[in-house]
Amino acid sequence: MKPSIYILRKNSDIFPSREICSPGDMVILPSGDVLVFVGNMWDLLPGRYITIEELKEFVSYISSGWPDDPNDAQADLEGRLPELFLEKMLNTVRRLAS
Repeated sequence: MKPSIYILRKNSDIFPSREICSPGDMVILPSGDVLVFVGNMWDLLPGRYITIEELKEFVSYISSGWPDDPNDAQADLEGRLPELFLEKMLNTVRRLAS
């Protein structure tokens, strides 16, 4: 399933409510950090520490759907995203898959 991706350009933009979010939906905050809806809570991915190009790479990869297997995601993105961000993302993949 394709996740919904919400981009908040200003701190005053309206955050999507939990009622409309599905697991895997993402909110990109003005800081560049990424929140991923996992069940009834949000996982934080430290997007502020990656470049705009790396963030675009991540969003492009996830836009067609979250991978079912963290090993697939690691193989696809290793070397294309910083290690810390990739580790956090893989934890989110594991939580979404369970």
